[in-house]
Amino acid sequence: MARTFEPVSLTPAALDTEPATDLPRPCRYRAFLSYSHTDRKWARWLMRRLEGYRVPKRLVGLPSPVGPVPRRLAPVFRDREELASASDLSARIVDALEDSASLIVLASPAAARSRWVNEEIRAFIRSGRGDRIFAFVVDGDPAAVVGDEACFPEALRFRSGPDGELTGELLEPIAADARPEGDGRQRALGKLIAGMIGVGYDDLRQREVQRRNQRLIAITAASILGMAVTVGLALAAYLAREDAERRRTQAENLLGFMVGDLRDSLEPLGRLDLLDKVGDEAMAYFSSVEPGDLTDDGLSRQAQALTQIGEVRLSQARYDEALASFSRAYERSVELVQRQPGAGGRLFDRGQAEFWIGYVAWQRRDIERAREWFTRYLDTSAGLVAMDPDSEEWLLELTYAQHNLAVLELNHGDLDRAASVFRDQVRIYAELDCDEPRCDGIKEDLADAVGWQALTALKQGQLEAALGHFLESRTWHADLLGAAPDNRSLRYEYADEVLNAGRAAYWLGRTGQARALLEEGAGVASDLVAHDPENLKWRSLSAGALLTLARIDSTQGRNAEAEAKAEAALADFRTIFQSEAPALNDKANFARAHHVRGRLRLQAGDARGAERDAETALGLLQGLREPWRTERRIDIEETLALMVLGDALAAQGHRDKAREAWRSARRLAEARLGDTLDPRVAEAYVRASARKTDRADAHLAALRATGLAIPGLWPEG
Repeated sequence: MARTFEPVSLTPAALDTEPATDLPRPCRYRAFLSYSHTDRKWARWLMRRLEGYRVPKRLVGLPSPVGPVPRRLAPVFRDREELASASDLSARIVDALEDSASLIVLASPAAARSRWVNEEIRAFIRSGRGDRIFAFVVDGDPAAVVGDEACFPEALRFRSGPDGELTGELLEPIAADARPEGDGRQRALGKLIAGMIGVGYDDLRQREVQRRNQRLIAITAASILGMAVTVGLALAAYLAREDAERRRTQAENLLGFMVGDLRDSLEPLGRLDLLDKVGDEAMAYFSSVEPGDLTDDGLSRQAQALTQIGEVRLSQARYDEALASFSRAYERSVELVQRQPGAGGRLFDRGQAEFWIGYVAWQRRDIERAREWFTRYLDTSAGLVAMDPDSEEWLLELTYAQHNLAVLELNHGDLDRAASVFRDQVRIYAELDCDEPRCDGIKEDLADAVGWQALTALKQGQLEAALGHFLESRTWHADLLGAAPDNRSLRYEYADEVLNAGRAAYWLGRTGQARALLEEGAGVASDLVAHDPENLKWRSLSAGALLTLARIDSTQGRNAEAEAKAEAALADFRTIFQSEAPALNDKANFARAHHVRGRLRLQAGDARGAERDAETALGLLQGLREPWRTERRIDIEETLALMVLGDALAAQGHRDKAREAWRSARRLAEARLGDTLDPRVAEAYVRASARKTDRADAHLAALRATGLAIPGLWPEG
């Protein structure tokens, strides 16, 4: 069992006492954060919250068992970040522990198994400050002493003897439980802070409530604007050399709160626009400061703030401003690497800036610039691995960098190179995989990499290989769901891979296998939609499955079932199309649903209805032409819709109009669709081709050789 923090309560009587005389010596760090690398996201969150926390003014300076209550809790020492490249790791950690006022242990099953977390706790206990150890539970079961769910390392669960060795006597660690079923994240954070500064949690909570009420009254759009202007003026006004750095730090910490914590509150409300003036003032200030004039901590703070501003601008599709922010973050990261060339954490930060610059270029379809910066990110990640070849974290970072370039090549370059990278990723993830809970993230990465292998095989026209990879990815996702059956995000990924496998079987002409897979995936997708009908991503997945099943039904003479499925899919795609901000694929899917229904109507003898559906699809696609003129998805749907239109006109006896529609489809297919073996493109090409040129005949022969056998696609003979 764990007991909660029980620091001294600051009652009126306690406040009248004289400060304690036997207080801890001053330490460089307020706390040493000990954690397993598996919990690094929690560590980053907790460190940011602690270093950004300001103690309520009414408590600052009051006496406590650990000295006067401080104004702030910074700095916090986070060993994996600061010592990644140390030549004498153990000595540096011991020094940092000696120079830390408290030890915070992120308690989880991974931490309980970590040798290094346990050794850090023992070293801190040997220094005689065992009462200044605080556990922050992020996973596992605090009541479990042994087993997979135990979350406390041995040094917290058992008392240490005079020689520092563990005895068999069980302890009840002081702990705050951040799990949803425990204290919850925010309450646990409050308990931890109360313990660190030596005040009662109720006293701290009361002061926080008072401060929060004042802040809620003050935080409006106008106040945010005022804060931003104040930050800008303050940062420019502090000219006195001896005072400038302190005031700069205060202003940058305020800015960090505004673009960090405040952003977290505004983003769910869709009101990031309230931070626009903050970002403008901050960028004006950052432009006026030379990185060489800043301390290491100042550079790091600015790089973090600039990255956060860039992410806000990116979410608003303000690419020029996002790029400017990420570029300045990169400049500061480069300066830090030059100052500390052996620090892995600094090199990692530079790599993140390189990634974001490349990502902005990719969003703007500037493929060459994206390739340049993603390559830099890859080189930086390779440098991290060379610095510490045994670091699993750096190895995973390298695979992420390789993945970015492979996706780029998959869509805009060398398919063989992309296939090679995804194959290497699968191998690396398979080697890192294990049966421990910490490996679930690696299993997800492995399943994802296998899925990318399948997509690459599709583009190469390797239909059998694609089907095999989709089925393998389905198996990996099934294993993950077995451990987390209520994870709906995983259920979506599982359904997507099953449906992809079903479509691959359909392209190969295996309608029995295709139907079984598609019905399974459609069932999972339907359950997801029933759980949350407002989730348009899930609805789109379900509708797409119905549309493919309708096509299979039509080839097997199940016309009534086919029409019912097509109508249901069309209704879903209409809902998505009419939503606030449908994506390109959502709009294209709405057009596809119309021309697929048109094909079904034509087969049922309703040529006029088929004509109307084809014309509706073409009208929708015409509206997408101007903003998305280079997107092949539009070419595919337009070609298929033109073929339906031509067939419908011919069925009504309008031969001249039919021939014009067919010619338009053929011209579009030959100009835009004849350079790939991808079956998603091939169907439109085959349906439109008249096979009257050597080039067309050669491409059709190549498509046949892939095994493409969509029912009813190839003419007889």
